[in-house]
Amino acid sequence: KKVTGLSVSDFELLVSLDVFNSALMNDAIYKFKRYEDASLEYIGINKRPDEEIGLFDTVLPSAEYKRTQKSAN
Repeated sequence: KKVTGLSVSDFELLVSLDVFNSALMNDAIYKFKRYEDASLEYIGINKRPDEEIGLFDTVLPSAEYKRTQKSAN
Protein backbone atom coordinates (compact mmCIF):
# COMPACT_ATOMS: atom_id res chain seq x y z
CA LYS A 1 0.00 0.00 0.00
CA LYS A 2 2.87 2.39 0.76
CA VAL A 3 4.32 2.07 -2.74
CA THR A 4 1.21 1.85 -4.92
CA GLY A 5 -1.59 3.22 -2.80
CA LEU A 6 -3.54 0.03 -3.55
CA SER A 7 -4.97 -2.26 -0.92
CA VAL A 8 -4.64 -6.01 -1.34
CA SER A 9 -8.30 -6.24 -2.37
CA ASP A 10 -7.82 -3.46 -4.97
CA PHE A 11 -4.81 -5.29 -6.35
CA GLU A 12 -6.68 -8.63 -6.45
CA LEU A 13 -9.52 -6.94 -8.36
CA LEU A 14 -7.10 -5.57 -10.95
CA VAL A 15 -5.50 -9.01 -11.32
CA SER A 16 -8.91 -10.64 -11.79
CA LEU A 17 -9.71 -8.07 -14.52
CA ASP A 18 -6.46 -9.01 -16.36
CA VAL A 19 -5.06 -5.50 -16.00
CA PHE A 20 -1.60 -6.98 -15.44
CA ASN A 21 0.35 -9.13 -17.90
CA SER A 22 1.80 -11.70 -15.50
CA ALA A 23 4.71 -12.70 -17.79
CA LEU A 24 5.82 -9.07 -18.11
CA MET A 25 5.31 -8.42 -14.40
CA ASN A 26 7.35 -11.52 -13.45
CA ASP A 27 10.13 -10.42 -15.80
CA ALA A 28 10.16 -6.85 -14.48
CA ILE A 29 10.25 -7.95 -10.83
CA TYR A 30 12.98 -10.52 -11.56
CA LYS A 31 15.13 -7.91 -13.31
CA PHE A 32 14.60 -5.41 -10.51
CA LYS A 33 15.60 -7.93 -7.85
CA ARG A 34 18.64 -9.01 -9.86
CA TYR A 35 19.78 -5.40 -10.20
CA GLU A 36 19.06 -4.71 -6.53
CA ASP A 37 21.02 -7.79 -5.41
CA ALA A 38 23.99 -6.91 -7.62
CA SER A 39 24.05 -3.39 -6.18
CA LEU A 40 23.86 -4.65 -2.61
CA GLU A 41 26.52 -7.33 -3.16
CA TYR A 42 28.80 -4.62 -4.52
CA ILE A 43 28.76 -3.00 -1.09
CA GLY A 44 28.97 -6.33 0.77
CA ILE A 45 25.34 -7.13 1.56
CA ASN A 46 23.81 -10.49 0.61
CA LYS A 47 20.09 -9.84 1.00
CA ARG A 48 18.72 -13.24 -0.08
CA PRO A 49 21.30 -15.93 0.70
CA ASP A 50 19.02 -18.98 0.48
CA GLU A 51 15.49 -17.67 0.05
CA GLU A 52 13.01 -18.42 -2.66
CA ILE A 53 12.46 -15.36 -4.84
CA GLY A 54 8.87 -14.19 -5.02
CA LEU A 55 7.85 -12.71 -8.35
CA PHE A 56 4.44 -11.42 -9.46
CA ASP A 57 2.52 -14.70 -9.49
CA THR A 58 5.22 -17.33 -9.08
CA VAL A 59 8.22 -18.20 -6.93
CA LEU A 60 11.70 -18.88 -8.25
CA PRO A 61 13.73 -21.42 -6.24
CA SER A 62 16.92 -19.98 -4.74
CA ALA A 63 19.20 -22.34 -6.72
CA GLU A 64 17.60 -21.35 -10.03
CA TYR A 65 17.83 -17.65 -9.18
CA LYS A 66 21.53 -18.01 -8.33
CA ARG A 67 22.14 -19.94 -11.56
CA THR A 68 20.52 -17.22 -13.67
CA GLN A 69 22.55 -14.55 -11.86
CA LYS A 70 25.81 -16.32 -12.69
CA SER A 71 24.87 -16.80 -16.33
CA ALA A 72 24.02 -13.08 -16.62
CA ASN A 73 27.48 -12.01 -15.44
